[in-house]
Amino acid sequence: MSGVVLVSTAEFTLKSHPVRQLLIRLLKRHIRFNLKRIGLENCTITQAGGFLVLANLDDAENTAKDLAHIFGIAHADACQATSLDLEEIAEFAAKLAQQKLKIGDTFAIRARNFEPSKMKGKEIEIRAGSEVLSRLPSGLKVNLSNPDHTVRVFYGAKEAFVSSARFNGPGGLPVGSQGSLLGIATDPALAPLAFYLLMKRGAMV
Repeated sequence: MSGVVLVSTAEFTLKSHPVRQLLIRLLKRHIRFNLKRIGLENCTITQAGGFLVLANLDDAENTAKDLAHIFGIAHADACQATSLDLEEIAEFAAKLAQQKLKIGDTFAIRARNFEPSKMKGKEIEIRAGSEVLSRLPSGLKVNLSNPDHTVRVFYGAKEAFVSSARFNGPGGLPVGSQGSLLGIATDPALAPLAFYLLMKRGAMV
């Protein structure tokens, strides 16, 4: 089954609609460039709420890890897509937990909607958590404050995505969105850091 990567562009939501669309177009361009570099030209990119949804991926986890270094990406989640059916969501959550959890681990289920939905996040968390506890060996515990592993469920009006692998990105804005600058490397230690921070704010250094 092909996987999905959900890309979060957290800072974009603070911008006006025209600016937000410009930033998203530029970020998509950077993502497509990186996908082409790793030989994934058939991947599709769509929007769902505040996420970019990258579909048709054979190895979603490694793809998410590779894309997480791009400026403008807050985090990338490797997911499996499922319908908005509570039993099916719980099934996917349990399968992913079986791959990640071992005896003695603690876990939490986090559900978040990316658009208005008839489903309730608390309902998903309780049902999926119960399914994980019933399927996996005894010794697992729920820890909502500081779990060893977190299984995330993102859901909307018609579909849901279940993820157990998140890769944090640098955030900020896409490189090139704020024009170009010339950097003079007068300090071998601090200059690269300064260039990095300028690029994180969208400048092409």
